[in-house]
Amino acid sequence: MGPTACGKTELAIHLNQILPIQIISVDSCLIYKGLDIGTSKPTPDQLHNYSHRLIDIVDPSNYYSVSNFLRDATLEIKNSILLKKTPLLIGGTMLYFHALLRGLDPSLPRSNLEIRKILRNFVKRFGLQKTLSIFRKIHPKLKISSNLNDFQRTLRAIEVFLISNKNIEDFNNYERLLYPVLKIAILPKNRIDLYCRIRDRFFKMLKSGLEEEVNLLYHRGDLNDSFPSIRSIGYRQMWSYLSGKISYESMIFESIKATKRFAKKQMTWIKNWKDLHLFDFNEQNKILEKVACFIDS
Repeated sequence: MGPTACGKTELAIHLNQILPIQIISVDSCLIYKGLDIGTSKPTPDQLHNYSHRLIDIVDPSNYYSVSNFLRDATLEIKNSILLKKTPLLIGGTMLYFHALLRGLDPSLPRSNLEIRKILRNFVKRFGLQKTLSIFRKIHPKLKISSNLNDFQRTLRAIEVFLISNKNIEDFNNYERLLYPVLKIAILPKNRIDLYCRIRDRFFKMLKSGLEEEVNLLYHRGDLNDSFPSIRSIGYRQMWSYLSGKISYESMIFESIKATKRFAKKQMTWIKNWKDLHLFDFNEQNKILEKVACFIDS
């Protein structure tokens, strides 16, 4: 695991060239078809030569929950082992990693598409914070402990309460993985270097056709900026630019700023994680040695 732009894809491919592994993506944006440039998705050649599971599995109009990931990732892990390959789970969606390692309460309600549609309409009309305020007035027992800027988790918390009349924190976590696990994280020692990589990568995305990619999604007719796919960093800001809400320069500034903020949040997760082996950007060989020893043992 590691923050955005730290070189996780390059590391996965490097490991796959040498070791008998199966790459399984742990990324809540790479799941979407058609979101390629703005998510730094591996290229078609890379995907052809080095198979990645759980990429391009969902249409941008669909909702994909943590429980969906837990189900799919568990299946891919089992399939990898049947093929006598070591599963390598790699990505930056820390909530997915947490669910995989700790599990979810089986009584946690599944997503309800009708309720989800109603909530999206509320957010589209009133915004996220106003929507939460409205539902708190209707249901005083509703509690949201996650960051209000965390759109998907906040909507999920409201949805769970409307279905079960219980707060999402009232459901328990359970151990799920019965396999030995080696936990490795890339944690850049120099944050300025990471921020430079983030900036440079975004300008590279623009040159590669990010505007054209989002424009295709914009004119599909069945998407808007309340969908989790379109709320992804870079897509949300470009959508606002195409809607005439912000300037091109503001789109660039807001995208880079949001990415830096997201990377900082990811690094906070990593620092608070137990039993992690931490490495810097340029320590690929040390990571390779650690993984090889783990597989041998």
